[in-house]
Amino acid sequence: MLDVLRKHSKSWVIRILFVLLAISFVGWGVGDFVRSVGRDDNAIQVGEVKIGVREVQKEFDRDIARLRPLFGGKLTNEQARQMGLLDNTIQQIVSRLLVEEEARSLGVKVNETDLRRQIETLPAFQNEQGKFDRLLFQQTLANNNFSEGEFVALLRRDLARSQVVLSVGGMAHPPQALVDLLYRYRQEKRVAETLLVSAEAQPAPAPPSPEALAEFHKANAQRYTAPEYRTLLLLVLKPEDIAAEIKVPEAAIAEAYQQRHDEFSTPEYRVVEQILLADEAKAKDAAERLGKGDDFLKTAKELAGQEKDTTQLGRIEKRDLTPDLSAAVFGLAQGKPGAPIKSGFGWHIFRVTAIEAARTKSLDEVKAQIAQELAKDMAGKALYQLATKLEDEMAAGAKLEEAAAKVGLKTRRIEAIDAKGKDPAGQAVPDLPASERFLATAFATAPGADSPLVDADTAYFSLKVEKVTPPTLRPLEGVRAQLVADWTDEARRKAADAVAQQALERLKAGESSAEIAKRFKLALKTTPPFTREPEPEAGLSPQLAAEMFRAKPGEAASAPVKEGVMIARLVSVAAADPAKDAEGLNEQRQSLEQALVGDLVDQFTQALTLRHGVKVNRRAIDEFFAPR
Repeated sequence: MLDVLRKHSKSWVIRILFVLLAISFVGWGVGDFVRSVGRDDNAIQVGEVKIGVREVQKEFDRDIARLRPLFGGKLTNEQARQMGLLDNTIQQIVSRLLVEEEARSLGVKVNETDLRRQIETLPAFQNEQGKFDRLLFQQTLANNNFSEGEFVALLRRDLARSQVVLSVGGMAHPPQALVDLLYRYRQEKRVAETLLVSAEAQPAPAPPSPEALAEFHKANAQRYTAPEYRTLLLLVLKPEDIAAEIKVPEAAIAEAYQQRHDEFSTPEYRVVEQILLADEAKAKDAAERLGKGDDFLKTAKELAGQEKDTTQLGRIEKRDLTPDLSAAVFGLAQGKPGAPIKSGFGWHIFRVTAIEAARTKSLDEVKAQIAQELAKDMAGKALYQLATKLEDEMAAGAKLEEAAAKVGLKTRRIEAIDAKGKDPAGQAVPDLPASERFLATAFATAPGADSPLVDADTAYFSLKVEKVTPPTLRPLEGVRAQLVADWTDEARRKAADAVAQQALERLKAGESSAEIAKRFKLALKTTPPFTREPEPEAGLSPQLAAEMFRAKPGEAASAPVKEGVMIARLVSVAAADPAKDAEGLNEQRQSLEQALVGDLVDQFTQALTLRHGVKVNRRAIDEFFAPR
């Protein structure tokens, strides 16, 4: 199964699977395995599997983090909820659990050999040469507070789930007529002439009067308003603060080394070449030639039609071959071809060109690594215990400062921070908790109140809002230079728009683009052929490109752009011919298949809902996510 996945790694299904695996691994962290402070209410139940509200919160935070760049880094938790992202997260969790339940009920299994091979193909565990690196594997897991067993269990579930989804998606076959139709629509190309009316090229207007500047300041008040700032008292509990003080006993290191002995052992590797022949007669002929000293690659070429690259098996270990072939290869002396061996693929003649002996790292070599990992594990447990004590103190009525002092922790004061994490000078406030919930908590907590202790994946934090400075319109004199620059820029843009309207009217009246360019001193350009989603080289905004696909040859339109206003006149239309683009047509088919698979999986999930049963505790979720 997994060999098929690797072979077809460029197909839509496999791309989806690998993306899901990558996102899952990047998103996993300490918070998934460190017990949360306080008791979770059940939020979701699928069959007999129950998910708590804090697990929903972690997935919600990860979804926000992935989407935030699309919103310029300004997407808050509350905005995400208003957009329905929380509901989407809940649905994703339900869908995942339903497929997992179905995989279990069908008895879908992932065997150990395929699972191990899949781990070795994940980019996160490969070195610069693209090879699996066990040390990197262990370091990556340790950095995310995973044991090997925990990670393997999660990956096993992902792969079992993917096999179920692949079986459903395999039924998606769009009709050729629909593929052709969509191809013609998306690949139709057009060419246009463009004229750019630059705002910067317009004459500078006379300086604004005091009255005009005051009116502009008032009309654009939001642009010149300082955001809300908050003064915070902050307490952060981080594992690294505790790990530095932990001394790991030598006996514990030695015990861990013995338990993980296989992890530090590297098997014997051999670099192998092979001649693969169809019948025994040719195999005997090849063996005879090689025995007389003939060149291995020359013999492969003449008798098997193999080029050099097809003879190279590369660097392999015993488990990469079937038992009979493995015994033959690992019994050969270096440089000497072996006797012909038959398998289901034909007759093999192997030659070993290099041998890397098996090796086990000594305790001294890995002692520092083991100590660091054990310290992290111990720190995680100590952190949870410390967080529990702190929460107990706060639950008993102690204020944040009092509770921190009782458990031996220190707080820090942030004098002014806005909802983007910046200070009044526009600089990012340093050393903030990495959690996406920090700023949301800071701006949802009432003035004078302490926030609850928040599980921030790799840490915990609590804060008190000491002061709130509401948004304030900056006085005109304080922003005069910026006001004048903005007023002047707007005046030039209005002038550019007026010129563009005159030019567009002349184009529509029949005057040529060249005449317009000369009359208004504009640069005339002809775009390369572009589609409905133009490449940057076309120089067209999406709005103007859409106008050109609504136009007939000779018609013109205009649209605002960053530099001012652009005018475009359609020159020609080139219809798309699917018969001349097999590769593009295949990409269109795969895109359509992906859409159909999405629909099939949705319907499959609905059917699984009836089979396994789903309960969503909206009360617990709404109470947990309600602004505090």
